[in-house]
Amino acid sequence: MKPGYTGHLIERELFGEVDKKKILSQEGHLSFKDSMLVAKDAQPYEDPSDPEPRFANDLHANIADLLGLEDYSDLKIFTGVHSYLDYAHGVDAWVELKYNNKIYRVELDVTSNPVKEEEITVLDKKIVFYWPKNGLDYAIKEDKEKYIYKLDKITKAVAEVFAQMIEQ
Repeated sequence: MKPGYTGHLIERELFGEVDKKKILSQEGHLSFKDSMLVAKDAQPYEDPSDPEPRFANDLHANIADLLGLEDYSDLKIFTGVHSYLDYAHGVDAWVELKYNNKIYRVELDVTSNPVKEEEITVLDKKIVFYWPKNGLDYAIKEDKEKYIYKLDKITKAVAEVFAQMIEQ
């Protein structure tokens, strides 16, 4: 990533963004549920169990491995970037787990606020995590180490939230 990326560009780099051509006019307020359905129908990649952005794909694989999933298609990552879900409800992406014929969801929100640099905040079923404004270049050793570290922390946080939901 280039220095000075905006929050939207960081979100898009990590999760992709909805296909705006697939989103119908969104006049007025949409409920959280309706916003999620609209975003889900406008995914930029064909298979949400194999998302195209590197970070989303790495996150998917790591969560599936940590949860011990036999079928990776039981776990899906969706982007909400550049949708009403993002703007009005603060959800950049979400992870869905199909387990025992039930769907569990964990929402993700990216921040580039340096005050939260080392934090991952878990708010019920939502995880807010910091990503540096200048991005992380996987080709640079120091950035790669930070990328792997952050990916690991986010993976564990998502898996823990899923475990708590399943236990309830």
